[in-house]
Amino acid sequence: MTGFVVERPDSVRDYIIALHSRMADSQGRKTVVGEDLVYLEGDCTRRQSSGTRLNYCIAYDMRDDHIAAIRCYGLGAV
Repeated sequence: MTGFVVERPDSVRDYIIALHSRMADSQGRKTVVGEDLVYLEGDCTRRQSSGTRLNYCIAYDMRDDHIAAIRCYGLGAV
């Protein structure tokens, strides 16, 4: 799941729900909000793991106050 783009509202919603269901103990470190983007950085524990923490970066492209696309980096093992 590393480095790919999800587009269209239903696909983005479904991806976000599935992604967060696999992330445990997520801790954000940095959030940047711009006119057309939201950038999140943090780390989380894999649900199937005993304490292994993964760093992640999620970039949301915004259009008309809605998520238009999402790019995730570092969560391929979640």
